Amino acid sequence: MSYSGYFKFNYGLTLKYIYSKIDNSHRQVLAADMGFIYSIENDVMLFGFVIQNFGMKSEKRFYYL
Repeated sequence: MSYSGYFKFNYGLTLKYIYSKIDNSHRQVLAADMGFIYSIENDVMLFGFVIQNFGMKSEKRFYYL
């Protein structure tokens, strides 16, 4: 899921579900990517930053057959 917008700045947000399975253990976590660009003096200068894979700590889970 993603969202973005524009005012005097551009921004965006993406939410993602990450699932990993190896042998008899698996991990799952919810994470987000966030970005921001600020326009100064009619796009003559831009300031921006991004944060990737921001989210909760995953817990290791085992299951047996």
